Amino acid sequence: MVHSLLVISFVVFHFTSGLHAQQCEQTSDAARFDCHPEDNPTESTCEARKCCWRTPIPLTNATVPYCYFPSDFPTYEVKSKETTDFGQQLRIVKSQTTYMPHDILDLTVDLIYETQQRFRIRIYDSAYQRYM
Repeated sequence: MVHSLLVISFVVFHFTSGLHAQQCEQTSDAARFDCHPEDNPTESTCEARKCCWRTPIPLTNATVPYCYFPSDFPTYEVKSKETTDFGQQLRIVKSQTTYMPHDILDLTVDLIYETQQRFRIRIYDSAYQRYM
């Protein structure tokens, strides 16, 4: 009975951690994008952000983050793109919030060509007007 319980526990643990590990697999350490740029990240603070925690191999590369975004982390998707008098305007949307406070799901991006040497990007909430 104890042996069966251990086997079942191992299978459940392996299956559920396999699901989590699948999204955390990176082809190389260079593919990791830092999810915890603040000082002294820990495994628990990393996982609270729904990010992946793994020690880089070999340990000699100090620039590879231990805490990094999983490949299926919610990102923005371009929903519309139109040409304007000043350049282009994009509407980008994210399907779910992340650990960030006040996460905005629907953004507008203005790509403004001011001169041949100057390009400006303006990103703002599509639904909430900040300045009047």
